[in-house]
Parts: sequence; structure tokens; C-alpha cells
Amino acid sequence: MRLDETSTRINRAVRAEAARCGVDGKTLATKALQREPKYIYDRFNLQRPFSTKDIAKIASYLGIDATDIFRSASFDKEIHSQEVAA
Repeated sequence: MRLDETSTRINRAVRAEAARCGVDGKTLATKALQREPKYIYDRFNLQRPFSTKDIAKIASYLGIDATDIFRSASFDKEIHSQEVAA
């Protein structure tokens, strides 16, 4: 399954915000979402999208707001569009 551009950016933003907080995928899966690590693996490898419930739980676990993840995704779009234009 190929993700649309928005889902791809959101997945990358979740990964980036987790990294900024020093949290790995396995911890996100097991602690924040109470799921198997493969659940996060599939999302970090852009095979499946995160649900809004996932994003809310992850943000809470990271101590940030869900809007921070969406802002990060928006920043990703801005940065990559500048690279293409350059």
C-alpha cells in the first residue's frame, strides 16, 4: 500500500518527534500504543498510516500536543518543497 503525501509526512513527523524526545519505535509501540513493535515498523517504513487516535496517544506519551506533530509534518512539506525548487 502506497501512502498519500499527507500520510507520509505525518508518519515522518511522528518518527522525527519521537527521535527528538529520545524515544525509539519499539517503546512507542509497546508503551504509548500497547501494540507489537511491527505496528510502528510498518508506519515508520511508510507502509501504513497512523490513525488520529494513534497520534493523540503518541503525542501524549511524548509530552507534546498532537498539533505539534501536524506542525512538524507541515514543516517537512515546506523544507522538501524548497529542496525541489532549488
